[in-house]
Amino acid sequence: EKGDRFEELKAVLPAGTNRALVVALSPTCHYCNESMPFYKQILDQRNQKSSPVKFIAAVPTEEAKAEEAQKLASAGATPDGLVKLDFAAVKVPGTPTLILVDNNGEVLDVWVGKLEAEREKEVLAVL
Repeated sequence: EKGDRFEELKAVLPAGTNRALVVALSPTCHYCNESMPFYKQILDQRNQKSSPVKFIAAVPTEEAKAEEAQKLASAGATPDGLVKLDFAAVKVPGTPTLILVDNNGEVLDVWVGKLEAEREKEVLAVL
């Protein structure tokens, strides 16, 4: 939730990051797979704007990293980082979940599930 602060989120950010979009993914989540083109769009727009916002993919287990890395790469959405994250500890209600977080691990905004076009615009606006 907005305003929550989590050391677990702060810990997964690359050094020098001021803001990041952390996307919680799971290998068995078909909405995650359907959202891959949107994750590419996030990265494309971020790069176009030269935005400093990092894009971090988070998975619940070490074993899930390779599979998600391959899915993201084949979608052209290679993240700035791919990390294992305890979803329960950071109150992720389900996958996919996008969390906008600052360098202190404070949650600035959250989007849950496969997003409609209007909600996608909200995410793109934070870049």
